[in-house]
Amino acid sequence: MPAEAGICCSYDPEHLADAIHFVLHNSEVFSPRLGYLRSSGRRNFINQCLDCIPYYRETLPEFVPGQHVQNHWVDAALHRTYGMDLISFIYRPGPGLARAWGKSDTTRLVDHYERLMADGA
Repeated sequence: MPAEAGICCSYDPEHLADAIHFVLHNSEVFSPRLGYLRSSGRRNFINQCLDCIPYYRETLPEFVPGQHVQNHWVDAALHRTYGMDLISFIYRPGPGLARAWGKSDTTRLVDHYERLMADGA
């Protein structure tokens, strides 16, 4: 669990009651959304994905683990392919990496990126 996102306790009634009481009476120490974003936000997700792919580690110029959002080579590749920088790519409204729910949305998303790839090729 990310820091400031909550607390963990044993799974028994007494400990659970104590944990709930603590959370309700100490809400100022919790920032669940901020804690989650620090460990699992979109930027961190992209950084973690690229860290796990050996190809990028071996071939990407200026590879710094966990710092791919700032990598100019990644930015340039995305700009060449999609006409936008990485930050715009992961946060823009409309069809995007985090906006496909169900089969029909996923199909539309794939079609959208196939059109972008065909236009950019």
